Amino acid sequence: MNTNMTTQDMIKIGIPLLTFFLGTLYSIFNNKRQQKKAIRAFPQVQEAYYPIDLKEVNIKEKTKVYMNGDYAKISRKHTTILNAEIIYLEVTNLGPGHMINCNFSIKVSSTDDKKEWDFDVHVPLIKKDETILIPNVTEDMNQTEIITKRVTIKYLTHAQEEMKYDMSLTKIGEDFTQITDSLHVSRKFRQEKVFSYQGRNSLFVYLNGMKKKE
Repeated sequence: MNTNMTTQDMIKIGIPLLTFFLGTLYSIFNNKRQQKKAIRAFPQVQEAYYPIDLKEVNIKEKTKVYMNGDYAKISRKHTTILNAEIIYLEVTNLGPGHMINCNFSIKVSSTDDKKEWDFDVHVPLIKKDETILIPNVTEDMNQTEIITKRVTIKYLTHAQEEMKYDMSLTKIGEDFTQITDSLHVSRKFRQEKVFSYQGRNSLFVYLNGMKKKE
């Protein structure tokens, strides 16, 4: 009996083994990737117009307010305007995972673009379904119409994925704005888009950055 294997025989055996090996590797890699996706966190970001003193405001229980700008100083020194309404950034983690080591970069401007304010806020953890408030206020905003122009959030997931959320507002006329929303995950050499969309909205403003209620 001839026991010598021909090249053709080796190919017949090798191709199924190689296919099985590559298929197994792909399955392992794909399963890990799907597991990472399953615990990503998706932020919902919007402006909210609340008074400085939030005691009488109907907001979600256990909502945290992070000190930002001159909020703490105004709360302590200017007790006569605690009912004044200011712009807060209201951020809700829609889940399904937690947002870890969150770094916020926020740009606010006057509606005439003559003044701009930049804020940087660090939040260690935003749990699934948790809402936080970030007051964007300084003492020199008094009697100024302001809008939030840009918000960038860099954060990690439990799978150590580096996520970057961007929201920007561009004024495209006297009465309309263009809003861009996007979320990316950082890879070694590129940014992978999770979602990105643009929308056109009628312009609205919050009248006066620190407007005292009557």
